[in-house]
Amino acid sequence: VSGSIDASTQGSRGGLDVPFDMARDINTGDFTLTPGDSITVDVTSNIPAATVTDIRMIWALDTNPLFEDSIRSAPSRAKDQSVIAGAAGTVWTGEVVADTSTTSAGHIIQDRYFLDLPDADFMYPGDVLHYYIQATDSDGRVSMLPNDTSGFGVFGNWGVGANYNRAFTMRCLPSVTDASGAQPEILVWNDFGRRGGEAEWLSAFHQLGYPEGTHFDSYTTQGPSSAVSNGLGSPGGHGATAGQLSGYEHIFYFSGNLASNLISDGEPYSWSSSKANDVDLLEQWHALPGTRNSAYFGDNVASGTSESNGGLGYVTGTMGVEVLGNDVRGVIGNQVAPVVAPNTSGSYAASFATSYTAYGGCLQTNVFDEIRPLAGAEAGHYFIDSDGQPISGPSSPVASVVNPVANGLVVTIPTGSLYIRDVMNRSAVGLSARTLPFEEILGLFNAPPGGTATGNPASAGRGVTMNIAPNPFNPSTVVSFTGVIGKRGTVKVYNLRGELIRTLHSGEFTVEEFRWDGTDERGRAVASGVYVVKATGPATHTAKVALVK
Repeated sequence: VSGSIDASTQGSRGGLDVPFDMARDINTGDFTLTPGDSITVDVTSNIPAATVTDIRMIWALDTNPLFEDSIRSAPSRAKDQSVIAGAAGTVWTGEVVADTSTTSAGHIIQDRYFLDLPDADFMYPGDVLHYYIQATDSDGRVSMLPNDTSGFGVFGNWGVGANYNRAFTMRCLPSVTDASGAQPEILVWNDFGRRGGEAEWLSAFHQLGYPEGTHFDSYTTQGPSSAVSNGLGSPGGHGATAGQLSGYEHIFYFSGNLASNLISDGEPYSWSSSKANDVDLLEQWHALPGTRNSAYFGDNVASGTSESNGGLGYVTGTMGVEVLGNDVRGVIGNQVAPVVAPNTSGSYAASFATSYTAYGGCLQTNVFDEIRPLAGAEAGHYFIDSDGQPISGPSSPVASVVNPVANGLVVTIPTGSLYIRDVMNRSAVGLSARTLPFEEILGLFNAPPGGTATGNPASAGRGVTMNIAPNPFNPSTVVSFTGVIGKRGTVKVYNLRGELIRTLHSGEFTVEEFRWDGTDERGRAVASGVYVVKATGPATHTAKVALVK
C-alpha cells in the first residue's frame, strides 16, 4: 500500500491494494530501494533418476469484508489454478504454478523458481494470507515447505487451536475494520523476525486479552541481521509512511539479542547497510498529532541503534538515553541474570510494580546495554545488587528509561522481551513476569484495556459499529456501540485538545447505548463545540460530535 489510509468511500478503498512482494531489496546498482515483485524458491530432487515435475504455491486468504466484492477480483492468470472465491469476508483459496527464474539478461537460473500473486484488486488491509510451497517429483512423491502445514486456512486467534506457521503468513496492514478507519491502536514491530521470542510476546498479549488484528497489529522484519531493507521504514516496499502509521497510538519494538542492523537511518554507509529509513519514519510518527507512545525491548537496542549518525540522534533525542557501553555486567557486580525492580521514588512509580529477572545465562551469555537517562528522562527500573538493594547512584546504569516527548512517552528496556523471566522467590500465581511489564506499560500509555481471550478470529471484531445520533445535538445525544455485549472496553468523550471530558462507560458491556448530556465528569455543562467520542472494545472507533447551544 502506498500513501495514506482512507477507507471512507468505495473509490478510496479500491486504491488500498496490498501487493505480494519479496521481503528484500533486489537493486544492487544504487541506493534506491526496489523490492522484488515475487518470491523465489530453490527446488531440486535428491533421489537419483527422479526429477521435479510440478512446483506450486497453495494459498488461503481470509478477506476483510470492508473491501467489497466490486473492488476485488479472483486471480485468473494462466498460472492460477483451483481458485475458489466467495463474497468479501469469506476465505478464498487457490494455487499458483511456479515459473523458472532468470537473470536480468534472461538466462535461466537452475533449480530456482518464482511465484507471485496479483498486486492489484486482490488483497487489502485487514486480509490475512496463508501459503505453502508444494513440489512433486516424477515418481509422484510430494514435499512441502513448510513441512508441517497444521492450521493452514484456519484463521483463529493465536494460542487457540491449531496455529499456522507465521513465517508463511502475510498480514495486510493496518487491520482496518470499518469505513471510518477504525483499526488497532497498537503496532508490534518484531525486528527479531524468525529468530525466536515470537511465541513469548504473542502469549503475553494473548494473556492480556489482546487479539491480533483487532487490539494490535504486528509487522515483522525478515532476515533482520542481514539488512535486506524490509524494515518498517521501507515505504514503497514492505514498510510504511508516517501517514499509514497514523492510526497507531502505541508501538512496541522487539530486537531480541541482536546488536547491529537495528533501527536504521537509511544512510549508505556501506553496501550492506539497510536502505530502510526507520529513524525518519519514527520521528515523523512521533510528530503526528494525537497520542504517540513507544516501548523498545532489546539487549542492545540502544547501542545497536547508535551505530549510525541518525540512530544516535534518535537514541539521545527521542529515547532520552545515554549509552555508556554494550555490556552492563561489569558495573552491576558481574551478574549475568540480575533482578530488575521498579524505581519506587520516580515519577512513574505508580505505573510499575513488577520485579523480574533479566536472564542472560545459559545456553549463551547475553550482554545487556549499559544506559542512563539524559536530562528530562528518568529511570523506570533499577538493577538490584547481590544484597537485594537497587543500584541507583547518580552514575549507575539503569534497567529502563522513560522519556517524555511532545505527544507521549518513550520507554527503553535494555533486555530482549524473551529474556524477561520470573524472579526465583516469586510466590504469587498469575501472569508471567514478561506479561506484567507489558500490562504496566500499556497502563502507563493509557492504552485501551484488553478483553477476555477467545478463539474467535480477528474478523469477529469487524461486526462492531459505532453511531452517534442526533449529531449535532442539544441537549443530549446517544452513542450506539453495537456488537460488544459481554466484552470489555470504554466509551469516552474528549475535547479537540485530547483532554478527557466524560467517561460514559468502562468495564464489561451490558448495554450498547450510552447517553451524553453535554456535561463533564463533575456534571458541569461544557461549551458549545466539536468533541471526539472514542469507543474501545474488540476494535477502536472514534467519531466527532457537535454540541450546539
